[in-house]
Amino acid sequence: MWLAKIASGLHKGNNYFIVVCRREAFHDWQREVEILKLGWRVCDWEVFAGKSSKHPTILLVSHGMLHKLQDEIKSWGDSISAVVLDEGYKFKNASSALCVAANNITEGKPAVILSGSIMTAQSVEDLWGQLKAINRHTVLAPNLTAFRSKFMVAV
Repeated sequence: MWLAKIASGLHKGNNYFIVVCRREAFHDWQREVEILKLGWRVCDWEVFAGKSSKHPTILLVSHGMLHKLQDEIKSWGDSISAVVLDEGYKFKNASSALCVAANNITEGKPAVILSGSIMTAQSVEDLWGQLKAINRHTVLAPNLTAFRSKFMVAV
């Protein structure tokens, strides 16, 4: 519904949304769009033919392919209306290729992380890494050193 709210405020054609998720979840995203009766297209980025549509399009990218496709995705510019990062715990390491790629494509875009487990290793650093992936890390600290100084000091 978050994506639908963004799409309702857009008045230009070719409203594309990037969803980064497990390849196994591609079908789940398709099913969710059908359940919500949005009438949107859901396509795998790698096989998307680029045909424009009156309806918004969700382009699915697997976690494993994001770092390889980041330049291509970034080149779409304003055609990308928002980004969803599913399985947020995978973005906890701010220096990983996955997190760096996510940070690159979410720059200047509405972005959200979906996750059932935000601190899988019981480390608060996971939170900063995930926020870095969606370019919202500065609400906590401008960099990881500052985050550690602020939130990881023994009292």
